[in-house]
Amino acid sequence: MKISAFLGKQLFAKNIKYSVSLVLVLAILMLAISFLVISTVNLNDEIKTFSPLNGKTGIYCSVANDSNLSNLKNVKSIEKTYNTNIFFSGHNFNFKTILFTEGLKDLRVPLVEGKWFSYTPTDGIYEAVITKDANVKIGEVLATGREPNIKIKIVGILPTKTAYPCLSGFGTNGISDILQYRADYEKDPVILCPSLIVDTSDFYSQFRLYIFSDDISEADYAYNANLIKQNSGFYKTLDEMFEESYENRNSNLTLYIPIIVTLFIMGIFTMYAVTGISFDNCRRESAVAYSVGANFKHQLGAYISFTTGIFLISIIPYSVAIYLIIKSMFTERGTFANIPLITALTPVVTLQVLIAISLLMTLRFKRAPIISYFKGEKQ
Repeated sequence: MKISAFLGKQLFAKNIKYSVSLVLVLAILMLAISFLVISTVNLNDEIKTFSPLNGKTGIYCSVANDSNLSNLKNVKSIEKTYNTNIFFSGHNFNFKTILFTEGLKDLRVPLVEGKWFSYTPTDGIYEAVITKDANVKIGEVLATGREPNIKIKIVGILPTKTAYPCLSGFGTNGISDILQYRADYEKDPVILCPSLIVDTSDFYSQFRLYIFSDDISEADYAYNANLIKQNSGFYKTLDEMFEESYENRNSNLTLYIPIIVTLFIMGIFTMYAVTGISFDNCRRESAVAYSVGANFKHQLGAYISFTTGIFLISIIPYSVAIYLIIKSMFTERGTFANIPLITALTPVVTLQVLIAISLLMTLRFKRAPIISYFKGEKQ
């Protein structure tokens, strides 16, 4: 143990410049990889949210007058989301409430705990999910206490920084455009629940999704598409929206994956080179240590303590930088990616690589005894 500690201290003392450079390399490497992985995972999970609609025949559009589309053929359902504010008794703030028609019930976003709401009431009470900042517990029933007397039972908790499907965007950049992220300035808690809790006949929703029967003929579909196109401000088929989203995802993957792999390879070579130089700078100390009984384990312990120390120092600038990036780029609009997992996993993998490099360096000296390896060094 004393020999390993001696060698470890010498490695730090004689390689301050290289240690600083390695700290910066590790911090930048981990930062870049974490950012790229978060961006890629987030985009893929956005598409996954809408996967229950994939393969269905439908058209998403904005329509000012429903009566102009009363002659559509083989319409299976008309899906909408309604955005309203509801004040429940016992709370001194409004709840931003997003109401879903039943055809959207399978469009689910991640929960902190609990389950997704169903469209079947229990004892006349419908289920709902709510954001964590509402400080409402699972199983609690919220009621307006006045007409219309709305009652909902909370069955799931959403993250405070959540996202939810909301048919209120133009979908110009694929299916994920109709996924709305909760922004920092939105202070009212968010509730997602079935539209059946209230009478929505007086609610206005310009955007809607027409879902047609699976067996609709090409002629009827063409007729519907033409009629909607003539009477809508925005028009896009589900197939087109999914295709655009997949193209965006694949474009990002094509760009990000080679960058991630390149950064990782460059990082490994840089770490190997810098640690190699640092170890070689201490060859005299290593020779002395071997001459007084040091062995493979002592050398490995010294190298691991050196690289682990460098790694722990690099965590400081990495943590600060990743926090600022997440706050400025992801916190405002939210993200589906598991940021804590990704930002923690990247350093874990990096540390494993460093330990592996330490082992390779030690094996290098094991293959050639230290005294003979450093010819000319005085014991």
